[in-house]
Amino acid sequence: MERKGVELSTLRKGLEILGLFSEETPLLDTSSIAERMGLSKSTVYKYVQTLEGSGFLVREKSGRFFKLGPRLLELASVAQNPSRLVDVSYPILQELVDRTNETAHLVAIMGTHAVCLAGFESNHSLKLSYKPGAMYPLYAGASAQVLLAGLDDAAQKRVLASVTLNRFTEKTITSLKELFNRLQQIRRDGFAVSRGELDEGTFSVAAPILSSAGDVLGGISVGGPLHRLDAGRETKYIQLVRGGARKIAKLLE
Repeated sequence: MERKGVELSTLRKGLEILGLFSEETPLLDTSSIAERMGLSKSTVYKYVQTLEGSGFLVREKSGRFFKLGPRLLELASVAQNPSRLVDVSYPILQELVDRTNETAHLVAIMGTHAVCLAGFESNHSLKLSYKPGAMYPLYAGASAQVLLAGLDDAAQKRVLASVTLNRFTEKTITSLKELFNRLQQIRRDGFAVSRGELDEGTFSVAAPILSSAGDVLGGISVGGPLHRLDAGRETKYIQLVRGGARKIAKLLE
């Protein structure tokens, strides 16, 4: 079972916009970005709105110009850490697969999506398959929702204001009120469990990787066909992913 991905052209354009900022051009407005990218202002506005909503860009005082935001500083901090997020996660993801015989993967926020950074697959012939670089909407599925739940209320609203809650299955949450309630529950619980919200007949159990300050750095999950998830396994998987997320966070300190 291969997860639904999103065309990487959107990711590429977002990264190209971020790459326009430099010491020589620390501030850019929508018109300047559109001209440099060869895109319409309306198209650029959508990209910029997404980047702003996720903290990659912020507006300066006049509100006209944008500059690089704090989210990039967080990523730079992780990248400079000798125990990088992906590197330290590998053995923990492998341990999750060994102990559950289900697929495990690592995700992080990229704009309005969760992006898969790494994954280890189950030995079952019927399994979920995650490809590094694949992207999924932040509002659907446990592994994405733990990331969205880790943002503060204002950041959540900015992200959700720039997306449409499309229905992937009958279980997909398409009501903002229901989604906000779900995110509050995930915050309280420290984990998420989804059943068929993004792909029919699948499950995912996920937990956020949090910094010492409580910021979400990423998330890990295990998932597979729904018929293999019973109450006992669900309880076990919750404990394992929460424990794994804490281990990763500790290694990143």
